[in-house]
Amino acid sequence: MTLNKRIIDTLSPLGYPVDFAKYEGTNDKYIVFNFIDETGDDYADDAPQAETAYVQVHFFAPKTFNHNTAKKNIKNLLFNAGFTYPRVQTLYEDDTKLFHLIFETEYTGGIE
Repeated sequence: MTLNKRIIDTLSPLGYPVDFAKYEGTNDKYIVFNFIDETGDDYADDAPQAETAYVQVHFFAPKTFNHNTAKKNIKNLLFNAGFTYPRVQTLYEDDTKLFHLIFETEYTGGIE
């Protein structure tokens, strides 16, 4: 399974659209994700046996939405799917009038 599919499958039960890099739909609550870095890991015989991906997951929702519940759910879903427990930054974007939660996490898995 690709890491993109793992992230989408992990977060889809929340009921929000989940897309890589950019969301072009009309839902006012959505998730996008991107990769900060990907690097070899767990070396043996001078070759990586696994890869660690550093991931950002972005959740967007209107100011009136209870984003604390979504924040808790997203953290738990990622952690239970094998990601490291995420660090979270909460922003409010004046131009879009949306809360923007940024989850930074890592995933180490076999090379695909």
